[in-house]
Amino acid sequence: MDQTAADPPPHQPRPQWIGWTLTAVTVPALLAGLGVAVAGPRIERELVTTAEDALGGAGHPDAQVAAVGRELSLAGLPGERLAAVSTMVANLPGVDSVVVRELAPTPVLLRVRDGELLVSATGHSVLATGRLLEEIIARCPGHRVTDLTLPVPGTGPAFASTALAAVAQAAAEARGADLTVAIRPDGVTVRGVVADADQRNVLLERLRGSEFGPVQAGGLTVGPPPHPSTVDIRALDAAVGRMIDGSGGVNFEAATVRWGEGHGAALLERIGRLLRVAPKSLITVTAWASEEQPPGVDPRRLAGRRADLVRDLLVAQGVPRELVSTVARVEPGPETFVPHLRRARVTVS
Repeated sequence: MDQTAADPPPHQPRPQWIGWTLTAVTVPALLAGLGVAVAGPRIERELVTTAEDALGGAGHPDAQVAAVGRELSLAGLPGERLAAVSTMVANLPGVDSVVVRELAPTPVLLRVRDGELLVSATGHSVLATGRLLEEIIARCPGHRVTDLTLPVPGTGPAFASTALAAVAQAAAEARGADLTVAIRPDGVTVRGVVADADQRNVLLERLRGSEFGPVQAGGLTVGPPPHPSTVDIRALDAAVGRMIDGSGGVNFEAATVRWGEGHGAALLERIGRLLRVAPKSLITVTAWASEEQPPGVDPRRLAGRRADLVRDLLVAQGVPRELVSTVARVEPGPETFVPHLRRARVTVS
């Protein structure tokens, strides 16, 4: 029996209102997305600029600001100001939220010796370390303050500059001939010699009354001061070595006398100030270069120029030139891949 297939139903045209609806929904959404993509970076830049202006007006021009959408992140602020400053920024027009990255706490070392007060610390910026030095200088007018601070972004003392300066004042007024105070996030360590038991008790009372936590004073003794010219050369040499190693070394770019990675000139200026405590010590600057140099570059002359540059920076900080000798060393290997072949070293003897 023949079966004839039924003809398919005729095509029904789509109602026009469906197309109009899709267009009405899709086009504005696409335009909105395009607007966000175009305006987003501009809004972020405006928010960062507004926040930086506000932070500068609040005394923190060195703070770092970044934006992701309308969320701002802040870095480089002292701990005692985090809450107030983050609230101020959060209340700026257009800001949805604020995230604060705290500084990595670092120790502060104070040393009082022969009318000199050495301050060793790191800070988020030159401005941050400058604030600390200004506070200490104001509180210790009878002492020569030697700056051994170093700007290291993302780091800083765990305590306010005013509190640290108060400890420096207590140490300076204790008449300790060779007094060292180390302030760390977990407490204070004091070593050295003071004139008598009363001086010792007053110093410890002032330190224990501070906000820095427990005080370790087992190395604080009473007795006559050591001879003013006494300097522990081995300890000084070790301190210089720790400063260099802890800052990544004194490095140069391959085949040049330009500073490479690390702190370079700033580190050497700090070392030069430290070496002034031993005005009769012999300083040796050793610099390296690789045998493998581009055409026209003499390896030994390159190493010598690197050593001379380091020497001149130390001399500029007050180290007697006649006490600084230089050594140029040339060794095999490519400078690009062997970092010690483009470094310099400072030793004390």
